[in-house]
Amino acid sequence: MKARFALACVAAVLASAPLPSQEYCCSARLNTGFSTELLRGAPPFEGIEGLGAKCDASGGVVDHIISGGPQRVYLNVVSNMQPEFVGVQGWSLIVALTGDGDLLSATTAGTAADHVDKGGLFSGGFNKTEVLGPPGKGALTGVVLSLREGTTLPLQGTESVLALELNGPDEGTSDLTIAGGLRCCGLPITSVFTVGGDSMVACNQRTAAIRIRHIASRHFIRGNANADEGLDIADAVWILNELFHEGRPSPCADAADSNDDGRVDISDPVYVVSYLFLTGSAPPPPFEECGLDLTEDEIGCVGLSETC
Repeated sequence: MKARFALACVAAVLASAPLPSQEYCCSARLNTGFSTELLRGAPPFEGIEGLGAKCDASGGVVDHIISGGPQRVYLNVVSNMQPEFVGVQGWSLIVALTGDGDLLSATTAGTAADHVDKGGLFSGGFNKTEVLGPPGKGALTGVVLSLREGTTLPLQGTESVLALELNGPDEGTSDLTIAGGLRCCGLPITSVFTVGGDSMVACNQRTAAIRIRHIASRHFIRGNANADEGLDIADAVWILNELFHEGRPSPCADAADSNDDGRVDISDPVYVVSYLFLTGSAPPPPFEECGLDLTEDEIGCVGLSETC
C-alpha cells in the first residue's frame, strides 16, 4: 500500500508543477534527458533522444526488439556552467515508468557516478540507487559524489549518471519520465540537484522523457532485402538503391545485412552478387530457411516478408 501511495503522490506533484520556459532551457545551467548510449564527457545535449527544437528533451522514441534482451536506457545530466560556478555535487532523482514494461534494474555502475577506481567520479560519498514499487515501475538514485573532496560533474558537458534496464511485452510501449517527488519510508524525496550547496531543479525536468516501443523480432531470410519470396539479384539492387539512390529502406534491416557484420553498406550487395554468381559463401543464418537473428548487433527486423 505504501508503494502504491508513493506513486500516486508522484502523479500529483507532476500535475501541479509549472512548466519551465523551454526556450530558456537551451541556455540554462542545468538540464537532463535520456539516451540509449552511455555518455561521458559529451557536449551539452549530445545524444539525448528526441531533443526537440527548444531543448525540452521530449518526444524521443526507441524501438526495443524483444529477442535482443532488455533495453538499456541512460539518464543524463547536462551541465552548462560558467567557470565562476560550482558543478553538480550530487542529486536525488526519481524515474517513473508508465506503460506496458517493467524496470529490471537501476545502477550507477559504468556511469559518471561509479567509483573512481572504475572510471567514475564517486569517491567517499553517498549512493542509494534502487528499483521502487510497485515492482518495476520506478527507480530512485540518490548520490553525493564526495563528502570530503568537493567532487563535481564537469562544468560543461553531458554525463550519464544512471543506467536502467527494462523489458516489455511483444507489442506495447513504456514511457520513462522524471518524477517531481514521492514519499519513501515516511519521508518526502524530491528530484533535485545540489550545486554549490544549494538545491537546483533541471530546467527541462518536467518535459524530459523517452518512449520505448516493444517490438517482437520477425523471422526473415538473410539477404532477402526486399522481403519477397527469396534471395535473388533484385535484393542486391534494392540495397544499392537504398544506399545510393534514396530508395526505400529494407522492411528488414537484418535481412539487408547480407554478411551479418552488424551494418548495411556496400559490402552487402557485393556479398549477394558473389554468392549468386561467383560461388561465394552463402549468407549466414537464418538462410535458406526463415529464422531469427542470433547475432547481437545494433540492427533489427520489424517488417514482414512474403516468405516468412
